[in-house]
Amino acid sequence: MIDGLIPNSIWKLDNLINLNLSQNSLTDFEGNFFNFSSNLFELDLSSNKLQGPIPFIPPDIGNHLPYILILFLSNNSFQGKIHESFCNASSLSLLDLSHNNFFGTIPKCFAALSNRLRMLNFRGNKLQGHIPKTMFLNSCALRIFDLNDNHLDGTIPKSIVNCRELQVDNIGNNALTGRIPCFLSKIPTLRIMVLRSNKFHGFIGCPNSTGDWKMLHIVDLGSNNFSGMISASLLNSWKAMMRDEDVFGPEFDSFKGNEGLCGPPLTNDCNDDGVQGLPTPASELSHSHNDSSIDWSFLSVELGFIFGFGIFILPLICLMRWRLWYSKHADEMHYRLIPQLDFVYEQHEGKRYRTLRWRC
Repeated sequence: MIDGLIPNSIWKLDNLINLNLSQNSLTDFEGNFFNFSSNLFELDLSSNKLQGPIPFIPPDIGNHLPYILILFLSNNSFQGKIHESFCNASSLSLLDLSHNNFFGTIPKCFAALSNRLRMLNFRGNKLQGHIPKTMFLNSCALRIFDLNDNHLDGTIPKSIVNCRELQVDNIGNNALTGRIPCFLSKIPTLRIMVLRSNKFHGFIGCPNSTGDWKMLHIVDLGSNNFSGMISASLLNSWKAMMRDEDVFGPEFDSFKGNEGLCGPPLTNDCNDDGVQGLPTPASELSHSHNDSSIDWSFLSVELGFIFGFGIFILPLICLMRWRLWYSKHADEMHYRLIPQLDFVYEQHEGKRYRTLRWRC
């Protein structure tokens, strides 16, 4: 465990390529500095005690860090606005600013990185405003998009369908509005869709959808304002989810907290008008900002070095059967997604465990 300041001299090492200082107790930087090693392409400062405005993102960061691919600053106490200078790092592929105290709006300039970024993780901050409609260009390369647990409002931009390789769309615990985003069915690779604890409304169905959700494994629509009967055709279209009974079990927590929902697969019946006949118990209607059957505290990262620095902890699922299912499938997904990862097998208390680690 390392504590204290990060010395300026470390940035001046000519051959510095990977720097992993995560999982320590570092508190600050030794003064201002701009003389980065131009060869640095991986930097992980996650899970420290760093705080205040980020001091090392100059406007011309692209000139200082022309090859930076991976930047993890999660699980600190950084604050202030997300600076537009991030957008000048034209090679940036993985950006994790989750679990800090950033506020303000999402810079529109991230559209300039959409053809390079594979992961954008801003979860667990205090961001406000809309998701920029111009954020997803035709060449969008995003695979993981996580804005969970902020204060965002407005609707989901339809331009997100340009992200043809998107696998994780986690925008739960905000104040987003609109009807169920049927246009997401046009993303053939989408595996995880979390809309929990927002202000979505209307009935759950996609009568005019042209997609088939063929890869969708996890859906969480809980604690919104959905009402009426759940479309049987929509449920049937979630084929990858329906095949795994350990995930899509009898409790259907993915739908709980929507006062007006009724009919199969829920246990409360609809009346002849297709609306709920009996009120749902109050204990099921909690719409707390932090209430979720899925704890998405994951996409903050033991990427501790997913990339020399951890593992994507994709969502930790509170129900045991979800947890067991997901721990297996999330690792498989990231193993295929990121070629620098490999499986490591370890023995602990007589049991054999498999984890992902950065290849040496």
